[in-house]
Amino acid sequence: APYFLQAAVGVAAGYAADAAIRSGSGRRAVRVAAQTAGMLAPAACLLLAVRADEPDTAVMLVTLGSAANALTLAGVSANALDIAPAAAGQLFGAGNTAATLAGLVSVPLTGAVLGAADGSAEGWARAFGLCALHYCAGAAAFAAYAGGTRLEEDVDFAAG
Repeated sequence: APYFLQAAVGVAAGYAADAAIRSGSGRRAVRVAAQTAGMLAPAACLLLAVRADEPDTAVMLVTLGSAANALTLAGVSANALDIAPAAAGQLFGAGNTAATLAGLVSVPLTGAVLGAADGSAEGWARAFGLCALHYCAGAAAFAAYAGGTRLEEDVDFAAG
């Protein structure tokens, strides 16, 4: 069920972003809004989940965070088409490669954090806290540096 919810949110985010752009909102503003919401909402859900009194509440919060993360499909995932349509595949592939490398590091890091806390609730709070911090840093970086207009280099790439 969590992945079906995530898929539905992702599709809805795409339609909403397209509608906002068609109605006159700037591409950059739309992408930053989607990316920021898609990163800060999961961060909040993770921080709340570790403080939940009931396991079902924690599961619900992690599920909602996962679904909210799909908002990023209308953010960074679509941004490559805005700034470099001729090289969008290469740009998207480079981003996914970086994300995969981060994933390779995060699994053993999470294991070390949990192991240092003997798998206690405090260990999960630390692990989820690190993840939430990463989400917040990513949202801030995207908001600061994301572009919304086609790069001149992409025009050269398309011509050549």
